[in-house]
Amino acid sequence: MVLVPAQVAAWVGVYRRRPWARWLYLGVAAASAVIGLSAGAAQFSYEWAFPAAVNDVGSMVAGAVLALLFLSPAAELFETRAAVPGPAEGRPPGGAGVPGPAAG
Repeated sequence: MVLVPAQVAAWVGVYRRRPWARWLYLGVAAASAVIGLSAGAAQFSYEWAFPAAVNDVGSMVAGAVLALLFLSPAAELFETRAAVPGPAEGRPPGGAGVPGPAAG
């Protein structure tokens, strides 16, 4: 139940291309895998084939999303953006609407 808000936050962050979102998505996916493995180890009941297949497809989709977020050219969209260059980096002092240094 704790992972549901984190999963929703990760989805929203990925949709809005936030730098922290892919790491949150990775953490939620890892935590879900650990919880699923530990719950499966204590459970010895029969599982229907269709729900198990849907769960497997969901796991494969999550893996594909993680691969896209970290290994594809789309990963550059989630990098932190560089700061706006100042006068030392080539931008003229006192850009649009900002007063520059007093001429003296």
